[in-house]
Amino acid sequence: MVASSGKSSIVASHDGGNTFDSPPIFPPTTDILIAVEIAKSNPQVIYTTSVSPNGSHPPLLWVTQNRGASWSSTNIAGEAANTQPRIIAIDPEDATVVYLRETGAQMDSIVIATGSGSTFTTALSITGQFAAFVRGSDRTLYAATGAAELYVHAATATDPTVWTGPLPGPHFRCLGQRPGTTRLYACGDFQLDGFSLGYSDDGGKTFSKMMNFSDILGPLTCAPVTSNCQAHWERIQQVLGIGDGGTGGPPSDAGLGDSGTPDAGSQTDAGTTPPPTRAKSGCSSAGAVFAIVLCMAGLLALRRVR
Repeated sequence: MVASSGKSSIVASHDGGNTFDSPPIFPPTTDILIAVEIAKSNPQVIYTTSVSPNGSHPPLLWVTQNRGASWSSTNIAGEAANTQPRIIAIDPEDATVVYLRETGAQMDSIVIATGSGSTFTTALSITGQFAAFVRGSDRTLYAATGAAELYVHAATATDPTVWTGPLPGPHFRCLGQRPGTTRLYACGDFQLDGFSLGYSDDGGKTFSKMMNFSDILGPLTCAPVTSNCQAHWERIQQVLGIGDGGTGGPPSDAGLGDSGTPDAGSQTDAGTTPPPTRAKSGCSSAGAVFAIVLCMAGLLALRRVR
């Protein structure tokens, strides 16, 4: 999405963002575009949401069935009238089902749009804010807060408003699951939960530690990786507050998936509980190049979640 001369539009790139197509696939509009997502099951289907800058009409859900050649819109009904609804997921198996997040002054809601926007159902509302959401491979829905609360909508439930919870869990910063698997991953708060990344094999009833940011040992010892990654590694240490690189945790992320509290341990934490000593491996020239790429990708990933 881009904004220019007081108008918003959507442009497409087919080379990793180096260039963008012209004309835009969503023509310039005076509405403010909030979110855009492509359906996994049908890449011809794209959704976006928009709001009127002066409140002249309700928020809209837009959909194209032909990769932007034409668009249709539907008023997002209900409590969304005074919110800026965001797309948090498109059902990976059904491109006509969209999950929206509507954050109001006091309530945060998950709304399910079916029939490409023909029907809107408020599935779950809480006082506070959601921090994470994921649709599981078995169609179970998970929604979590930074206040260590997990809500679960069972795959077998026919009523979209019936959820279990809140269940106790870590202070959620994210939720995730690999397609075709059942293990649920969660980002936690290192200082409060004892892990930065955890997992659950029982549908979110319990979570176990997978790793802490303080466990990261740094780049491989071969010269190409050391010379190319050292500066990045020092920056990562500063961001995560590990080793001798710094004292602070990563800054909070204003988007969905952040509890608003630092995640990594402080320098004192890292100093009193050093990471385990492991033998660092050498690497071939091809492996070194690959490791350098991973080094760069890791740094970019850290910057994205800030």
